[in-house]
Amino acid sequence: MFTGIVEVLGKLKRREKRSTMNQLVISLGSKDFLMDVQLGDSILVNGICLTLIKFLKKEFTVEYMPETEKITTIPDWKPGKFLNLEKALRLNRGLDGHIVQGHIDGTGKVKSFVSKRNERILTVAADSNILRYIVQKGSVAIDGISLTIAEIRKTEFSVNIIKHTIENSNLKYLKPRQHVNIENDIIGKYIERFTL
Repeated sequence: MFTGIVEVLGKLKRREKRSTMNQLVISLGSKDFLMDVQLGDSILVNGICLTLIKFLKKEFTVEYMPETEKITTIPDWKPGKFLNLEKALRLNRGLDGHIVQGHIDGTGKVKSFVSKRNERILTVAADSNILRYIVQKGSVAIDGISLTIAEIRKTEFSVNIIKHTIENSNLKYLKPRQHVNIENDIIGKYIERFTL
């Protein structure tokens, strides 16, 4: 489980194809992020929960299944891409964002990312299977960042993002028409399941 609060940015060093599992090698500017990790730990990488299989001082490797590649933005990732990183939630830390599992529901496409006073408004187009769980003032994770829904329309939704979040995540590199990973709030999905 994660909070959707980005701890540090990593940079994709390379993608490696294996027969059953694929791997991502990610470099870091500092070794501090890896100080308390262990093999087998979960790391949230741009919103995707991945398993740590190797790490050095300023670099680590995670693996993922082909199914993960099908439903996320991983196929678009090129070496040098900045990635939002968060370690799994520890009980001694507060829950600052919202409950994020790292199980991507699908992807959306950036329609616009415009400035307005002291914030920026990010509008994302998404399929109905994503939009059905989007609620006004509810939570959503975009590329692993916990954000609050500001507006919902028929084929898209918007979130307002403060300067601090932009400066401390890879949102500063976001471009129109780029695809992003989306994870809906788990609470809505459970409620729907229990009322069937």
